[in-house]
Amino acid sequence: MVFVPHTPLPQAEYEAIYAKVPRLTVEVVIVSSDGVLLARRQTGPCVGLWHIPGGTARFGEPLTDAVLRVAEEELGAEVAIDGLLGYI
Repeated sequence: MVFVPHTPLPQAEYEAIYAKVPRLTVEVVIVSSDGVLLARRQTGPCVGLWHIPGGTARFGEPLTDAVLRVAEEELGAEVAIDGLLGYI
């Protein structure tokens, strides 16, 4: 096999590799007197199911910045961070 620099991977091969790579993610837990905010999945393997909004942190992005960005992108909301609940 000959390596050819700058040759893009076929989409299917890229997705197969990407699916195996662990990614750092954040979840945006919004709590009010009514309970915890849930959203319905618009894409992915669980379309239509309820979930806590979240997304992938970008390389070098502080977790608090990721939470603020994901809240804006996923919910169109500006949020205040009271604290981090934990990590796995």
